[in-house]
Amino acid sequence: ALGGCASMMRTEISKERLLLEADRSMAQMALEQGGASAMRAMLAPAASMLARKEGEYVGADQAALAYPAPLQPGDQDIVYWSPEKAWVSADETLGVTTGRYVRTVRGVQREQGRYSTVWRRNETGRWMAELALLGDDTPPPPPILLPSRPSTPAPTSPRKR
Repeated sequence: ALGGCASMMRTEISKERLLLEADRSMAQMALEQGGASAMRAMLAPAASMLARKEGEYVGADQAALAYPAPLQPGDQDIVYWSPEKAWVSADETLGVTTGRYVRTVRGVQREQGRYSTVWRRNETGRWMAELALLGDDTPPPPPILLPSRPSTPAPTSPRKR
């Protein structure tokens, strides 16, 4: 009986690993070809991407608009994500990945956070993202410190004698 459990565990790990690799390959595509190309390749035609700052994008083409164009030599506008965990349904048709993402513009980190992506296998067996959720947790900028004003003494009342 335990041999069956061990075999089942290896299969589940393998399913999860395959989904993680699909997510990682899309992250690599985003680095090499730009975030827009990766979005068009990984999102199903009617997929939704929900970003806290930008709102909802419906469809791969609309979601691609949220990402930098393909990288040019020396270009520093990138989006990168790294999946950390994956879950796959028993029938292997649905999966979820979660991890962290970073976006830089002109070499300056503009956004970072956590993401979750819901995946579905298409007719050819390829994983396609149906829903991507982005949770920006970039620390707020430091407060702007205004120069201090010279203090003026409080008015005094004349003394009575």
